[in-house]
Amino acid sequence: MDILSCHDARAFLQEALALHYKNKGRVNISDFSRRAGFLSRSFVGEYLSGKKGLSVDALKRIKAALKLPRDYIRFFELLVYLEQPELRPRYLTTEKVLESIEQIKLQLLKKVSQPSEIKKLIQRPIALQIYAAMGSVTDGATLEEICFRSRVKKSITEEVLSLFIQHNLVEIKNEKYFPIASRLDYFNVTEPEGLAKMIEQVCLDIKWNAADIISDPGGNLFYTAFSMSRSRRMEFRRELRELIFDLIDRYQEEPGDYVQKVFFCSH
Repeated sequence: MDILSCHDARAFLQEALALHYKNKGRVNISDFSRRAGFLSRSFVGEYLSGKKGLSVDALKRIKAALKLPRDYIRFFELLVYLEQPELRPRYLTTEKVLESIEQIKLQLLKKVSQPSEIKKLIQRPIALQIYAAMGSVTDGATLEEICFRSRVKKSITEEVLSLFIQHNLVEIKNEKYFPIASRLDYFNVTEPEGLAKMIEQVCLDIKWNAADIISDPGGNLFYTAFSMSRSRRMEFRRELRELIFDLIDRYQEEPGDYVQKVFFCSH
């Protein structure tokens, strides 16, 4: 289901969680409840099943933990207001809520319709470095900060930022650049062919910089092959993926002052 086609807040949250945990292979509601700061690990699950509603505080916690673009967060909030009118501001009538929902849907549909050239841009690993260097959707970063964090030349950074702005992936205000989402995956711009090209480019970068990677005392280079039961290979890959993404979640800071690159492949 397309997240914008959701007609109620619970369906939206279910789809948003699927996006949030896409790279980990499965949705972990207990983990999300913990990250949102709920004392009960079962609260989000009980909300999704219709056993509980949201309070103003619970809504605020879920919005912050989802890390969705601002317009998506507002869309979710409006769906909650539609189901729980006691949470909405007094000035916000049902008619205004419905009108705002339709306006946001139109805006978002324009933003997620990405042409082929931006997909090609995102296939370049250096573009992901620059996007990550912008930090949070609320703080943004200056051109100098982006270059410093990403370690990418100013001319290349300006070229990539210009394309991001052109295709509504980045906004510029007061000489600062703001990503409209914490992750590019939310816009469905990755696809098998594009990912294959990205892997090719990453492998070329490793080849060209192999000597520097090996000589870096703070770097990591690991390769192994071992025997295991064929029937457990998918279980192993899933657990390994979850461990890596849990570690990234623990160390990721928005905004940070350094872009860490990680390339992971199990085959």
